[in-house]
Amino acid sequence: MPSSDSQPPEEEKQWEDRLQQAEQTLINLRQRYDQIQRDRERKEEIEAQIQQLQSELESLEYELESNLVNWKDLQEPFWLAVRFGGLGIIIGWVLKSCAN
Repeated sequence: MPSSDSQPPEEEKQWEDRLQQAEQTLINLRQRYDQIQRDRERKEEIEAQIQQLQSELESLEYELESNLVNWKDLQEPFWLAVRFGGLGIIIGWVLKSCAN
């Protein structure tokens, strides 16, 4: 006479199959969780690199702009404008006084 604790072999096989499926599902879930963690860490690394690159880019842009506008480069055109502008004003006054 079979005891009430023992189950037929088919039911035992079903339970084992279900347990294996649950174990496999848990393993898959753990693998996905680990992948998500790795992806988050990689995202943070990339964002930090991007911020560093943006900072370097801004610094380079500032340096380039500073080098573009240099007093030494503007000094000669400035004095030419003052010289010829001043001569033009003086010639204008002379012509105006001659016209009167």
